[in-house]
Amino acid sequence: MVSKVYRNIIALTILMVVTGCRANLSKSTFSTTPGVLLTSVTMPLMTDFEHTKVTKTFGQASSMYISFLIADFSIDDASIKAAARNGNLSKVYYADLKTVTFLSFIGTRTVRAYGVRRAKRKNIHKITSKK
Repeated sequence: MVSKVYRNIIALTILMVVTGCRANLSKSTFSTTPGVLLTSVTMPLMTDFEHTKVTKTFGQASSMYISFLIADFSIDDASIKAAARNGNLSKVYYADLKTVTFLSFIGTRTVRAYGVRRAKRKNIHKITSKK
């Protein structure tokens, strides 16, 4: 009888690990439940899409992270502001977050911000050559 209980507990544990079911102890606002080997999830960062303009112009910013039981350690800036700066955007309509996780604790987060590019400035100073 006891061996059946242990066998069921082990089977349930293996099933939870393989399907990616684990306690989410991270304090991150946008976190995903990773699988065992590789997980790739893309989700919107904004939820008000009623009057959102759709555009193909974007900028993106990425960061690499290592996740332990209750803490994430990130390297680099993957904010909407950094994505807008990298894409030279003057206005952001919406943003997406793509998380790729390897072995449940190493991964990258990429924020892709969609919007309008800044207008290029014309050079108002003319170069004159002296003779």
